[in-house]
Amino acid sequence: MSSAINITPRLLYQVDFNVQSNGKIIGATKRQVTFRFGFADPEALANGCVGVNCRGEEHEVVCIWSVASGKETVMLDGKVIHHVEQPKSGGFQDKMERNFNFGKRHVLKVVAHASAPTAGAKNMDGSEQRQFDLLLDGISFFKFSKLFELGCGEEKAIMKQYSSNTRGPKQVPD
Repeated sequence: MSSAINITPRLLYQVDFNVQSNGKIIGATKRQVTFRFGFADPEALANGCVGVNCRGEEHEVVCIWSVASGKETVMLDGKVIHHVEQPKSGGFQDKMERNFNFGKRHVLKVVAHASAPTAGAKNMDGSEQRQFDLLLDGISFFKFSKLFELGCGEEKAIMKQYSSNTRGPKQVPD
């Protein structure tokens, strides 16, 4: 009998986060935001590996957004998964928020604000508001483990339970 792993911030890890301003005339009007993240290798975690030895399946999400024109492009692993060219409606776009299915059971959410939030600003769930964020099944990219933290915490118990409840090769959930 197979059971899915409960995705926790400890089983996800950050690889890279980068923001570039790419506007032709005014740089700040076009943003390119890149999130690189991974799912820790369940077998490596179950075997007691730590840090980079736990690297698993990795992905890249790139969001290109023009706050002036409303054009939006989101790419997952180099493939366009969302593109829209909204007509200029006489206005500046102050927020972009898009949801996408990821794999068989996951949802990615890209959130971008035209300007940085005021100090101490909170989301409706009480978490810190950021100018750019990527959420995987509701978990903020900024809550994911750092690569060097893999194998050093609670995920060991989760992975031991997972490996004892499954048959066949251990895989990151879809």
